[in-house]
Amino acid sequence: MNPSDFVLWPNTFQPPYACVLGEANGIDGKLLSSIWAGSSMVGVFPEDVEFVMDPDFSDNTMLADNLMNQHRLVVVSGRLKAFLSDQHVPKLEFLPVAIRDHRGKIAGHYFIVHLLDPVDCLDRQASKLW
Repeated sequence: MNPSDFVLWPNTFQPPYACVLGEANGIDGKLLSSIWAGSSMVGVFPEDVEFVMDPDFSDNTMLADNLMNQHRLVVVSGRLKAFLSDQHVPKLEFLPVAIRDHRGKIAGHYFIVHLLDPVDCLDRQASKLW
């Protein structure tokens, strides 16, 4: 594998007033672990997963193409999903989620970009951490 085969997805830039997602209703610790492990979610991922906008950021209501969240998942708009689909990225699933605004109303429909077969960034043997 070449370093050029990888993309680092920074989740640090947010446009002003872009919403920040808080709680994810419908995702428990077991499901989140499966997502992070890269297990396929076909037939497993619930249809009714919703993120709520974080009440600590009550002025942030703009729906950007990439939304920050406490689970550090890549949550993208339909427009960004379409772009990624057009790139024919291998081993990628899109998991549909709804976004609820601060008033409890559905503000939009988004997708978790779920990478199958993730690659560890850390060489565990060479790092001597374990």
